[in-house]
Amino acid sequence: MIYMKYTLVKGKEMKVKNNLSKKVITLSVAFALSSIGMVALSAPANALAAATHTVTFDAGGSAYNTLGASPTDFCGATSSLSSNVDFSGNVTKVVKAVNAANFAGTQIVTLAAGSVFTTGHHTISLKVNVPAGGADVMMKLPDGNTGWSLYKKVTAAAGTSTLTFDFDNPESAGAYTYQAEGSGAIATGTYRNIVIIFDPANALAVDDGGDAEWGSACEWGGGGATSEETYYIDELSYSSMDVFALDPVFGTPVGMKTGSEVGVIIPITNYHAEWAYTVSSSVGVASFVAPNVNVSGLADGESSTLTVTVTDGVDTSIATFKTGYTVPLVLSAAPTVTVDSAAKTITCNNAQFNKAPTDVAYFLYINRVLIGGKKSGSTKGLSYSNPGVSLSTDDATLTSATWASNPDWNAHSLARASCVAQNFLGTGQRVTKSSDLLTLTRTGKFVAKATWKGTVTSETPAGATMRLISPVLTKDADGKAVDYFDWTYNALDNDWAKYYGPKLAFIYKYITAGSTMTLKWHVTNTDTGAPLTNYPVSLVINKNYGGVENVSFTYQFSGETKSIPVSLSNGGSGETKLAGVTDSNGDVTFVITNSNTASSAEPTPAAMNAMQPTTVDNYHSQITLTAGLAQDKESIDLLEFHFIKP
Repeated sequence: MIYMKYTLVKGKEMKVKNNLSKKVITLSVAFALSSIGMVALSAPANALAAATHTVTFDAGGSAYNTLGASPTDFCGATSSLSSNVDFSGNVTKVVKAVNAANFAGTQIVTLAAGSVFTTGHHTISLKVNVPAGGADVMMKLPDGNTGWSLYKKVTAAAGTSTLTFDFDNPESAGAYTYQAEGSGAIATGTYRNIVIIFDPANALAVDDGGDAEWGSACEWGGGGATSEETYYIDELSYSSMDVFALDPVFGTPVGMKTGSEVGVIIPITNYHAEWAYTVSSSVGVASFVAPNVNVSGLADGESSTLTVTVTDGVDTSIATFKTGYTVPLVLSAAPTVTVDSAAKTITCNNAQFNKAPTDVAYFLYINRVLIGGKKSGSTKGLSYSNPGVSLSTDDATLTSATWASNPDWNAHSLARASCVAQNFLGTGQRVTKSSDLLTLTRTGKFVAKATWKGTVTSETPAGATMRLISPVLTKDADGKAVDYFDWTYNALDNDWAKYYGPKLAFIYKYITAGSTMTLKWHVTNTDTGAPLTNYPVSLVINKNYGGVENVSFTYQFSGETKSIPVSLSNGGSGETKLAGVTDSNGDVTFVITNSNTASSAEPTPAAMNAMQPTTVDNYHSQITLTAGLAQDKESIDLLEFHFIKP
């Protein structure tokens, strides 16, 4: 995965006592990078958390509101920077002149974007100083979209106090009543201005439609101030989304290829023409052509870190993320099969593409039966089309894989060969293509090569018998076990043999801790005794209901090291199965390596054909083979391997 990191910085023209003007907020947004980088974006649930802003008017000069523009006075109110003994630093002084309209006031906050509200945050606080006798203070929030306004009136006592304006319970008039969050005014409004009105009297009026509005004529609202009054305001605090409103939202990117170079075009879906956008990249050339972020000059598959900066002149949002474009594989010719009669080999030639893959898996078929697989490449965790076949790397390259011919393939009749080539670009793309069939002509007895694996045989036996043939279980001339303990009687005495086929054997055997075990099995039809060839089977390790099996293993599969964990449940879960396929003799081999050490092993037993005392700490694993039939249809060697100190 790749992560986006946003760094958001509030504007610098106002002094904020809690340092939120320079607060850095980091958000991580995850998205996947496949053939085209930045395929999808998803923001965390708290990406629009509130940021509290406190306006203190300490920037100096006439530029002392949140946007650096002079406040707007109307209808007989005049504001200016001043000081007051009850406040620290600058404050805003508002003088309401004689004969000023009742609703004369000052607009002290003007946001270019966003809103003074966030979800769940509809309260604004203000510190005021009013003359003797106290005063009503009205806060008005015009909606920039509709022209409607929200009002809240609070009575301030004489002197200095902090007022709280709760817009979950605003004033209302006529038919227009503010509704709770999720509907009504706040759900659809854009509140970017904060207006303060001292001694508002009839500021809240009703128009012909019964809706609360703000009149344009200063005489509207009736009355007038009979004497000049002076008020002071400071420390206006609100929770706002305006810092976050600038965050760029990215759409689906588009990759492009020009000559030997690639690039990516990334649209910004919330682009605003009034905002300024700048971009830079760690690799390649970045540019912004509204509404798209572009990066070019990259190598195929190369990653570049892009930085996108968005500003409205005060607030700034910085998004940093990685992107890139990997040109996908495009097939131009299917794989082919060729035969070298002199060398007695058969080769699967890879399909042809517009570019070289990173990894290839080859599967060879004779008469539509899977013979085996090979691979080239080092990428881990790839998903192959035949997961039960361990892929070798012998005689395999990114362009071909070669097998030694087996005389059985065409000794008695003509055979047809085909192959499948699975091509990968890392873990991002997989293209699978089959070759045409090639007829193998008879060329005499070829020199046979060792092993190969097959697909499912057409035979479905009523029962299967699976015997361990290596390591050999040794008996003496009298038929007594020499290097193991025959514990089959346990299954009979304790009445659990009935859950298995009629030829169950239960073997107790010692293995040195940390050793590599090569387990070879012979699989036959229980009724006929014939080998089950090209038949899928599974090695079961740390078998369910085998007790506490505090033993672990590793094994090699398709060139990768895999782990087999302990199974401590002594129940119906925890076992591990390794897939395999019998060969033309009905044999199948598995190689596993024990991970236990001397500190996690049993002591050396008194005899290799005697069980450990019950007082010994037990380190064992029950291992067997299954052909996927019902358990009572399988006659198995159930081996309980006990791991002893080296």
